[in-house]
Amino acid sequence: MARILRVKINWTGFQGGPGYTNLHFESPTGTAFTQADINEAITMTQTWLAVFRPDFPSVVVTGVDPTVIELDENHGNIEHFWTGTVTAAAAGSQSDVYAAGSGVCINWGTDGVWNGRRVRGRTFMVPIGYSGLATNGSLADGRLTAWRTATNTFAGTGTGVRLVVWRRPSDFPLLINGGAYDVNQATINDKVAQLRSRRD
Repeated sequence: MARILRVKINWTGFQGGPGYTNLHFESPTGTAFTQADINEAITMTQTWLAVFRPDFPSVVVTGVDPTVIELDENHGNIEHFWTGTVTAAAAGSQSDVYAAGSGVCINWGTDGVWNGRRVRGRTFMVPIGYSGLATNGSLADGRLTAWRTATNTFAGTGTGVRLVVWRRPSDFPLLINGGAYDVNQATINDKVAQLRSRRD
C-alpha cells in the first residue's frame, strides 16, 4: 500500500488567519518511511520557507509543525504520526502596510495525467510585504528570482523523499483512489496572486 507524508506549515498573526499550508512527500523507492525521511522532509520545507519569510509582514508568524502525518495515498487514511525536530516559528521582516490576501502563487508541475488532464498543484505564499512588490504592480524582480531558485531546488532535491502533488481520493459518484505524482517543475508567474482563505 503506497504511503505519503504530510508536512504542515502553520500561519498565524494576520487578518484571515490562522491557517496552514500542506505539502506532501513520497519515498521514491517505495520503501517504508524512516525517521531520517521525516527529518529530511522537514528540513527541505524549512529551508524553502526561510527564503520567503523575510518578505512576509512582521505580524505574520510561520513555522513547520513538528507532527508529520503518514497517509495512505489511495484512501487518505492516517496510518502513523511522526515527530520531527523543527526550528522555532518566526515572524516576517516587513513592517509596512500590506494586503492580507495578496502574495505569491506557486504552480507545481508533474508528468502525471488523470482523466485526460495533467496533474498540477498550487501553493500560495500569502501575504507578501512591500519588499516583494514592484512599483508597476507586479512582483519585485530580485525577490522573484530568489523565490524561483529556492522553489525549483525544493522541487528537485530529496534523496529519501520527494515533493509530490497528491490527488485526493473521491467517493462520489464512484469510489476513486487518490494518487501521488512527483513534482518535476515549479513556476511562479510575475504577478500578484489573491487568496481568499488561508484554510486550504
